[in-house]
Parts: sequence; structure tokens; C-alpha cells
Amino acid sequence: MRSLAAVALLCWSSLAFAAPAPSHQAAAEQLFDMMGMEELLQSSTDTMLKSQMDANPMLADYEGVMREFLGKYLSYEALRPDFVTMYTDTFTEPELRDMIAFYQTPTGKKAVEALPRLQQQGAMLGQQKVADHTAELEQMIMARALELMGAPAETPPVTPVPEPTTEKNQKKKGKGE
Repeated sequence: MRSLAAVALLCWSSLAFAAPAPSHQAAAEQLFDMMGMEELLQSSTDTMLKSQMDANPMLADYEGVMREFLGKYLSYEALRPDFVTMYTDTFTEPELRDMIAFYQTPTGKKAVEALPRLQQQGAMLGQQKVADHTAELEQMIMARALELMGAPAETPPVTPVPEPTTEKNQKKKGKGE
């Protein structure tokens, strides 16, 4: 009886750790094609590199080296096997096929076209928000540094930095908000 249970456990564990079926992997790769994953990843890498160059202009002389490094380890070809594993571990083959069907619709195609731009705008928004509030962050870091050095726990008041004037802010002010 024990040997039967051991065989059953062995069979179950080998199924649990088996590689996904080739059709499951193919569905993941087809989804990546539909999503424009290669272009999306390249756009993301370009945005990240530009962000680094903007934040630290001294890196400009090393942009080629950084681009080569990122291309080696963060390119679609380098990450594709890991992406396949992530997607096949997360989604069943029918779920992947459902997503493929979505990306074949006009809305899905629009999403694919818009994603790189939205991603870039999101990154720029994040950078701008941090830049707008750098003084506050510096004050918070200084307060923590003083705390770590054993200085009194009192922190200097944080002086909020006014939001930069933008067209959107002007419209809000015009509406009385």
C-alpha cells in the first residue's frame, strides 16, 4: 500500500513540475507577438536609458556601453524564455488564447499601439513628480540621517513646493477648484 502511495506521489509531483505543453508555450509567444512585446520592451529600455542620461548627463560618454549591456540582458530575445515561463505559469492556454483574441479586436490593436506611448508618458510623469518634490525628499532624507546619527527625533518642517504652472492647473483654477 505504501509503495502505491509513493508511486502516486511521484507521478503527481512530476506532473506538477512538467514543462508546459508546446502549444501552451506557442500561445504565450503568439500573445507576445500580438502585444508587440519586442517593441514594447525596446521602448521601455529606451525610456529607461533616456531617463538615466537626463538624470546624470555625465553618463553620456557611456551610453553605448549601457545600451550594449541592456541589449544583452534586457532584450526581448534574452528575456523571452523567462516571459514564456511567467505567462504559462500564470495563465492557462485557453486564457492566453482569450487574450490573443482580444488583441485581434480593434480595441486590442489600439491598446497595442497606445501602450508604448502611455508607458513613456507614465515614466515622464513619475520623473516630473519626483523632480517637483525633490526638496521635500531631501528634507526627509536629512531628517532620517539626523535620526540615525542619534540627533533629536524632531524633524524640520517640510516646505511644500508649489505645483508648476501647467495648462491643466490653469484650467482647474479657472473652475474654482
